Amino acid sequence: MNYEIKHTGTVEIETDRLQLRPILLTDAQSLYELVTDKKVLKCLAGIPKYTGVEMAVDYISGKLEKKYRSKDFYDWAVVLKSENKMIGRISVYKQFDDRRMAALCGI
Repeated sequence: MNYEIKHTGTVEIETDRLQLRPILLTDAQSLYELVTDKKVLKCLAGIPKYTGVEMAVDYISGKLEKKYRSKDFYDWAVVLKSENKMIGRISVYKQFDDRRMAALCGI
């Protein structure tokens, strides 16, 4: 059977404790803290060294905002609802539509 994939893009998902949603400019400080955390850096490869929160702002307002317009782009901020704070990130970094599979990356 051949099923056509209907991409939806990064849509909001919510649980009792968490909200998964697109990364916003207001998340710049939290994103910066995540990508400069020494424990997180051990798991990441190929991301530029962030020299300040301004790099996170530029990344969100430049690259991410353009990519979110695409229906086959998936990248969520993991937000702790009780604090309204981004505590992680989940991204699809490879898609295999012919196999109905995706590879995820999370921090």
